[in-house]
Amino acid sequence: MTKQRIQDKLDEQLNHNLNMIGTYLERNTIEDYKQRFEGDPVDEFLLKIEIDSNGTKEIEEVDGFITLNNIPEEFKEPFKTFLDKYKERCSSIIEKPIGFGFEFRGRYGKNDDSLLQKDEHMSSALINHKVIPVLGIFSTSNAIGSIKRLEKSWLILEGNDTTYFIKECTEFDFIEYLKSRKHKIDKVMNLIHK
Repeated sequence: MTKQRIQDKLDEQLNHNLNMIGTYLERNTIEDYKQRFEGDPVDEFLLKIEIDSNGTKEIEEVDGFITLNNIPEEFKEPFKTFLDKYKERCSSIIEKPIGFGFEFRGRYGKNDDSLLQKDEHMSSALINHKVIPVLGIFSTSNAIGSIKRLEKSWLILEGNDTTYFIKECTEFDFIEYLKSRKHKIDKVMNLIHK
């Protein structure tokens, strides 16, 4: 996927979410909300994966899935170098990975037990696909117990490490993208702070 296509899709998602927040803040009816925002503009990029959660099979969407098998030939060598950089760090989690599976979170609190359990099952499913499970958490103020529990089955990235990993893996600078959309985000922030 080209950088422009990524940016276009992020613009769609950003506009979608900002419009949803704006609609909520305007106190429109729930029926209007449902009508205006049915569907998600980035559905086509989400991989569905089966996880086993307490004996029940569930289908969950993974935030990203990149392997040597599904990238263009010209990117295989740089990607392999990038993958090799993380193989040793993740050797206790997975042997001979062929790529990365991603989940992204805003933060983990001390009462996120059901989310933690789901993420533990998700990492197992990703490992079965022979990819390094990468959990990118944008916050750096996460519950320590949660992080310790997840470190056993995920490559954990927090705060700036998350955005750096995205940039290193895809050459897409998420922080610069958000800065370039500041005017849109500020409009919604002003509504929130009224």
